[in-house]
Amino acid sequence: MAGVVSYDLDWSERLKIDKKILERAEITVSEPEPWQRIWEVALASEDVDQLKKVFLRSYGRRIELPGFRKGKIPLEMVKRQLGEEFERLVMDEIGMGLLPFLKERESLKLMREADFSFDSTGDEKNTFIVKADVVPHFDSPQYRGVKGTLRKQKIAEAEVAAFLERLGERHSRLEAKDGPLGEGDVARIRMRRVGPGGVVLIGEEDRWHTVTLKSDALPEQLLSALMGLSKGESREVKLPTDRSPYVETASSSEGYETYAVHVDGAFLIKAPDEEALLSIFGLDDPEEIPIRARIMLEDDVEERARRTLKEELVARIARDAEIAVPPSLIKERANKFRNSLIERARSAGREPEAEWIDEGFFLDKHRESMEQIVKEFLVVDEIARAEKLEATEEQFSAAIAALARENDISPKRMRKKLDKDGTESLALKITRANVESFVENEADIDVSEYSTDGVLEA
Repeated sequence: MAGVVSYDLDWSERLKIDKKILERAEITVSEPEPWQRIWEVALASEDVDQLKKVFLRSYGRRIELPGFRKGKIPLEMVKRQLGEEFERLVMDEIGMGLLPFLKERESLKLMREADFSFDSTGDEKNTFIVKADVVPHFDSPQYRGVKGTLRKQKIAEAEVAAFLERLGERHSRLEAKDGPLGEGDVARIRMRRVGPGGVVLIGEEDRWHTVTLKSDALPEQLLSALMGLSKGESREVKLPTDRSPYVETASSSEGYETYAVHVDGAFLIKAPDEEALLSIFGLDDPEEIPIRARIMLEDDVEERARRTLKEELVARIARDAEIAVPPSLIKERANKFRNSLIERARSAGREPEAEWIDEGFFLDKHRESMEQIVKEFLVVDEIARAEKLEATEEQFSAAIAALARENDISPKRMRKKLDKDGTESLALKITRANVESFVENEADIDVSEYSTDGVLEA
């Protein structure tokens, strides 16, 4: 008989095996692969009989039978209730009870799925065979003094000007406009789908949009129709049905729908003046505005360059590390990635790519990149353990508080909102950030600069 158990079962509800029984067990272990262990655990028949009684008592506390108080049902009656399932269930429970002991015995980490079977070799011994993929022991990689290059970008005058222009757009305000709409203006429009000749269709309702008259923001047909219109004026326009955010339904087979468009409001975009810009930057001298803008841009690009460098350093350490990655971990990671792609596609109303549906094809195509991701995870875990860089409660609380502010809820509610996977994921992100910063501080880093045309300079 055989069963399958998962490494993340709730062991608090599983069969507990007495340590004395475990100490009497005869255990042999083999290692067919660096990432695989096979244990043969021989238990005396009387110990197995004792475990069966423990199991029956535990199971008996969970069921109810007429005429008996809960927890007081005779063991033979509990066994009778289980019928033919008794032997399978009790052997499954013994196998599951052995797993944490075997894991601790060899200081194994991240035991994945385990298979187990039972072989009775006679009246005196009963052998349980446990087969599991594990994270193999590996030599700690060299993570101090790793060489890297920090590529700092030189900021050109054009980038400063573009930054100030974008800043002006973010802090601009709308001012009502009396004349016709022109390039760059903003319109508040009301749209209703109509039939040939402007006939109002039954059941159609007005839809409202606020749009900016720019070629990269609107379908060319709608942009052309709005140009020159003033507040209170209307015009009919044929809009393409293909993926247009302004077309709700596609009842026409011609690829176009006709809409009556009415301008309810016309506005000019007023950029902040010099005084407003000084206030935004917290400055007094207008000549300091481009200087402050350059400093902000330089800080931003350097921060992004440092994030990239940190990721590259950890990736390099992982590539050089000799780790026999368990295939089950690679498959698990690939399936998570594949499922996320499928879910995002369906959420966006698209059919998933054909290659995403075929699990085997997807795994073969992405095996190398998935193996690298797993190796990075294992390396980060090893460095965090060696240097005591695991996420602290203080860091975790700060991250929870930041997430709570983003979601406009209390930290207490945020903790409840995060399920077990979300909590573990957040802790892993914090730990990785700690490790990346540590590796960067210990690295041998050269600094180079490049201009906006990508040419490196000394």
